[in-house]
Amino acid sequence: MPLTFDPLRSSDRAVLEELVRAYYIDDGHEYDEALHGRALDELCAGNEFALGWIMREDGETAGYVVITLGFSILYGGFDAFIDEIYVTPERRGKGFGTRALHFVEEECLRRGLRRMYLEVTHHNPRARALYERLGYEDHESYLLSKTPAP
Repeated sequence: MPLTFDPLRSSDRAVLEELVRAYYIDDGHEYDEALHGRALDELCAGNEFALGWIMREDGETAGYVVITLGFSILYGGFDAFIDEIYVTPERRGKGFGTRALHFVEEECLRRGLRRMYLEVTHHNPRARALYERLGYEDHESYLLSKTPAP
């Protein structure tokens, strides 16, 4: 049975949380029920600025991918940021990440998005090598963030 990418629905909330928790453990993040739980609720309920899919193979959960939508004058219009991509440990190294990124690219083309971005940590050279092999470029710039203060 092929790998499927099923759009997130409210009924996927518990499965998505389990996957996110596993990803955060792998990546050294702490899961905050209030903060992250609220984000998962909003994502699974449907949001015009974010899209997500559960990856399934033979009916079994294989991972998830989430993109957020933005806009870039420089690149000529709407774009996507791959917020999170996670493949379950037993499926890593078997092409699932590559297939997920190809799926995202097809979705972006279908939706008329002009550019795709992603972030990779310095301690994950394996992922960076995959991204570069698939055509993602290091722009020699910094990704900075700030939580808006009232």
